[in-house]
Amino acid sequence: MKKYYVFLIVQIINIALLYAATKEERIAELEYIALYEPSDWIDENEVIPTPDDVKKKFNLNDAEFYADVMSLACKYSNTETNREKRICRSSAVGWLGVYGSTNDLSFLASVRTNKVDFAQEAAVFATLRILRSGDSFIPMVREVVTNTNMYSIGLRRLVYCHLYNMCRKENVYVYIPDGLVRARIAEFFIERTALESDMPLSVDEIACKLNPSYRHSQQRRDNLARLRKPGLTGLPAQIYDAAQRDALPKEG
Repeated sequence: MKKYYVFLIVQIINIALLYAATKEERIAELEYIALYEPSDWIDENEVIPTPDDVKKKFNLNDAEFYADVMSLACKYSNTETNREKRICRSSAVGWLGVYGSTNDLSFLASVRTNKVDFAQEAAVFATLRILRSGDSFIPMVREVVTNTNMYSIGLRRLVYCHLYNMCRKENVYVYIPDGLVRARIAEFFIERTALESDMPLSVDEIACKLNPSYRHSQQRRDNLARLRKPGLTGLPAQIYDAAQRDALPKEG
């Protein structure tokens, strides 16, 4: 019985210490996780820390934990030059996609619409995660991939790839189980095959994978012919030729 009371007292002390942890200590833990670099050893049985570890360690409720994540997102400015501080801010902005809500869309918009903000990419993907099951999802994607002044070609390409991964079961972290949402994504790629001039073959390839009937359609052949840049030579021309051959009707 005495041992039980000793154990109970120790547990109470541990809980008290957890609650006594300052906000600065909790945010320092989040920064550690943001900067954590996994081992290069493939065989190492490594447990990679996540923000949820901080929530559990300090016994935080959802509101308290969210407040810490937002505090880290706002801790450093968008003009920060220190590499590690930039990583911490970008990570926290990205985490809002997991731990935040539609209430954060205004804050995220202020980041993602600033093309010189180093956390722009994180803000874009956080926004997509928050919106992915709602009616605003595809309009938001369309806004990003069509705004060539605000978003770089590299970021727009990443968004296309991210959409594709949302439709692949093997990508468990981003896969969308809702078949209606996946169908909307597949339809969106058909829309973009007629309009995407910066990376037409990338969009064409994904459209074919998500819409098998599109591969040998007249619509695909017309799109490829219209979007082919004049004077294309060398390897780019060979790649485009291959796509146009692939679009030809099946024999028999």
